Amino acid sequence: GMRLAAYRPHIRSAGLALLLALVVGPLTVVAAGFAAWTGRRAERERERAARRERLASLGELAATVAHEVRNPLGAIKGYAQLVEEGAGAEAARRAAQTIHEECARLERTVSEVLGYARDAQPRLEPVELRAFLDAELGRLAAEAAAREVRLVRDYGDEAVAVRADRDQLARALDNLVRNALAVSPPAGRVVVGLRPERRQVELFVADEGPGVAPEDRERVFEPFFSRRPGGTGLGLALVRRIAEAHGGSVRVADRPAGGAEFMLRLPR
Repeated sequence: GMRLAAYRPHIRSAGLALLLALVVGPLTVVAAGFAAWTGRRAERERERAARRERLASLGELAATVAHEVRNPLGAIKGYAQLVEEGAGAEAARRAAQTIHEECARLERTVSEVLGYARDAQPRLEPVELRAFLDAELGRLAAEAAAREVRLVRDYGDEAVAVRADRDQLARALDNLVRNALAVSPPAGRVVVGLRPERRQVELFVADEGPGVAPEDRERVFEPFFSRRPGGTGLGLALVRRIAEAHGGSVRVADRPAGGAEFMLRLPR
C-alpha cells in the first residue's frame, strides 16, 4: 500500500499528461488544418485580386491603344483617299508627309506598349555610364537638332560603372530624353548628367519646359497617365518599372530656374 501511495503522484501526472495529449493533440491538428485552409483561401483571394488587377490594366491598355491608333488611322485613310482622287503634286506631297508622320506615331505607340508589356527582369552586366550616355545621346542628336534643342552633357571625366541591363537602361533614358525634348522650347537645353555617390549613382535629365505640377509628381509614373496630347502614359511608367527592377528608383522635381528634372537612381 505504501509503495502504491508513493507512485500515485507519478500516476496522476502521467494520467494528466495522457489526458492533455488526447485533448491537445487533436486540437493542434485541427488548428494546423485550419491555418493551412486559411492560408490557401488567402492565397486564392490574392490570386483573384491579381487577376482582377491584370484584367483592369488590360482594359485600360486596350482603350489607350484603340484611342491612339484610331486617330492616326483616320488621318492616313483621309490623306490616302485624297491622293487616290487625284490631288495635285503639292497636295500629294503634303499628304504623303502626313501619312509618314502618322505611321511614325503608330510605330511609337506600338513600341511603348510592347516595351511596357515585356518582361522586366534585367540581365545585369557591367555598364560604364559615360560611354553609354555618349552613345545613346548620339542617337538622339538628330531629333534634338530638328527641335532646335541643345543636348548638354554634364558628367565629367570620372568613369562611373553600374551593373545594369544595357537595353533596359537605354529604353529608360530614351523615354526621359524624348519627353524632355518634347516639352523644351526652341533654343532650349536638355541637360543629361550623373551624380555618383559611394553606393549609388543618380542619372538625371533636366529640361526647360513648364515643369510638373506638384499633384502630378507621383501620378506621372502611373501607367496610362499623361497630360500631353497624344501621349500613351506608358513611357514614364516603363522608366519606373525598369528602375525598380534594378533595385533603384525614379522621381521628378522642379528646377529652381524653371523646368523639370527627372532623377533615376541605380545601385553601384
